[in-house]
Amino acid sequence: NAAGGLAAAAWTYDVTATTWQPIDPPVPQGTIGCHAGWLPHVQGGRAMVFGGQGLGVGMDATTWLYDPKARKFATLKTAQAPSPRRDGATVSDLTGKRVILFGGQTQPIPSAAHTDDTWQFDGTAWSQIAKGEAAPSPRRYPGTAFDAKRRWMVVFSGTDEQVDFEDLWLFDANKDTWKQLPLFDAPDVRSFGAMAWDASDGAFVFFGGFTSPGMKGQSDGWRLTL
Repeated sequence: NAAGGLAAAAWTYDVTATTWQPIDPPVPQGTIGCHAGWLPHVQGGRAMVFGGQGLGVGMDATTWLYDPKARKFATLKTAQAPSPRRDGATVSDLTGKRVILFGGQTQPIPSAAHTDDTWQFDGTAWSQIAKGEAAPSPRRYPGTAFDAKRRWMVVFSGTDEQVDFEDLWLFDANKDTWKQLPLFDAPDVRSFGAMAWDASDGAFVFFGGFTSPGMKGQSDGWRLTL
């Protein structure tokens, strides 16, 4: 619903022990569609969580930093920040020492609204990146991944609740510019798909998601080579 439906909770997963462990409060309140990234250069390593939609807070615009050694979250006040939102595209640009955030939903269904702005967070401050001559249209939950070698953020499809977008975009973090790429022999357009960059061969791997209308779940897998 418009206020979200999940109580705030945070957990860590130990890959070696295959166990989950809860994190003591306070924790981020934007439990649905929050944005997360990793900043190894900040105080020995901090995870960032921004925004999301939560029970009692609606669309949130709070920035949190997580200390994995102390196992504690803390809020960070910044001079400016992205507008409250959920389901934006987020990647960690370790070379650039920042997290990059694009788009998202700024008003919940049934009066859904979306944005097409791009922001960066360096661990202490947010700043908006100029749109330039081209950028993806306002949307939420596109397939997103980051090529850490070439510093390319890929954005595929996504939705504005009315349509799933039939497009593919590349954000070049070396120049902070967007470029639309040709789209052919591609997956059906959709939102909520999972995408990752495969460092072994430089390809992007894409799986699943929902197609409109009706939020039909998909279980196909694809590889994108650029």
